[in-house]
Amino acid sequence: MTYLNIFNQVLSKIHNKILSTIPASPLWRGIFTISTGTAIAQLIAIITTPIITRLYSPSDFGIVALFSAVLSILSVIGSLRYEFAIPLPHKDLDAAHITLLCIVLLFGISVFFFIFMIILSPIVIGFFQLGAISPYIWLLSIGLIGTGIYNIFNYWAIRKRDYSRIMYTKINQSLTGSLSKITMGFYHFGPLGLIIGEILSQTTGIVTFLRSIWTKDKENFKHLSFPGIEDVAKKYSRFPLFSLPSSIVNSITLQLPVFMLSYFYGFQVVGFYSLAYMVLVFPASFISSAMAQVFFGELSILIHENINKIRNYYISTIKNLFFIGLSLFLLIAIIAPLGFPLIFGEIWKDAGWYCIPLSMVAASTFIVSSTSNLTTYGYNHWQLVWDLFRFTMVATVFLGGAHFHFSILVTLYIYGLMMVVTYVILYYLNLKAIGKLGGSLYE
Repeated sequence: MTYLNIFNQVLSKIHNKILSTIPASPLWRGIFTISTGTAIAQLIAIITTPIITRLYSPSDFGIVALFSAVLSILSVIGSLRYEFAIPLPHKDLDAAHITLLCIVLLFGISVFFFIFMIILSPIVIGFFQLGAISPYIWLLSIGLIGTGIYNIFNYWAIRKRDYSRIMYTKINQSLTGSLSKITMGFYHFGPLGLIIGEILSQTTGIVTFLRSIWTKDKENFKHLSFPGIEDVAKKYSRFPLFSLPSSIVNSITLQLPVFMLSYFYGFQVVGFYSLAYMVLVFPASFISSAMAQVFFGELSILIHENINKIRNYYISTIKNLFFIGLSLFLLIAIIAPLGFPLIFGEIWKDAGWYCIPLSMVAASTFIVSSTSNLTTYGYNHWQLVWDLFRFTMVATVFLGGAHFHFSILVTLYIYGLMMVVTYVILYYLNLKAIGKLGGSLYE
């Protein structure tokens, strides 16, 4: 029996004991379950990060941030965003057809990317200034397949409200990723150790999901057919048509600071930026991740059963996230400049000051992004327009900062304020989309 199995058994007993005291509401039980998993996962990361920062340099972190940025953008393309549709159909058979469609697309696109990079990698690396990660390009295809399969199965688990399974995978991902980074750090693997750890932290849990599907849901996958796949591909075509371009723009926008900072300021600054943002995301992500997945799971039910409750459900969720986020990120911004040198080592002290402007970015994302579902409401084109707007604003901020020779901190402050404005706009777009809902979207 592996250490993960023993750990999961102990955790399961503790979780079930506590869960028996939680109200029977699927919403609160789901939030508690996923929050518990993500909180433990982040606690593991918090405990191990001070060790990892002493085994790797800021430049190592910067190179890995660039690799992760490229992988994040590629991961959006993997299944053409059909995975978003898995929780939506009434029939499990339709959802199974979507799942198979996603897997086929993922492997086809991964193979195409691998062949493409074999032939044209020198041109691509030179054009996009990716020389720092050129020794690790071959790992992108592996990361793309692993991350894509995990995401597909994760959406199936959301559909089945298998929140405990999601919890276990989150914990196992953090534990496996952190231990691998530390182990390879002791053997001086450099950026490669961090990259392998990142891939493991995003893909561990695939077997857990697959075992659950085989045990509970294999009947849904026994009657799959090409006409069925073709039918769901057409029925949910709005996802590749609108959600895919929107998600690509969204992913590029989120990773744009990494590309811009590496180009204008160097990989040491990127390392400071990545650690600062990671620390800001740590304490809040267990809430936002749980809220996003459970909100989406409950939303998919309300769309079919009681569409009139969605507006109040959305507003009350946003209010709770606002009060939590405001106090949490304000506290981090205050203590980070003094805390970073003590916790992560003196070499990381500049990263503590980055937390102040980046707290505005993290707070606005935490409050609004986790419950934004314009694509689910049928307004994929609104999401695309908003993503293009945000991309334009982020690019303008960093290009403007470089043009006027602003310091990195000034540029980050402008970036933070700009993100607050864009997410306020996204909040009102969601309210307007909910107000236009009438009848079930996905019969």
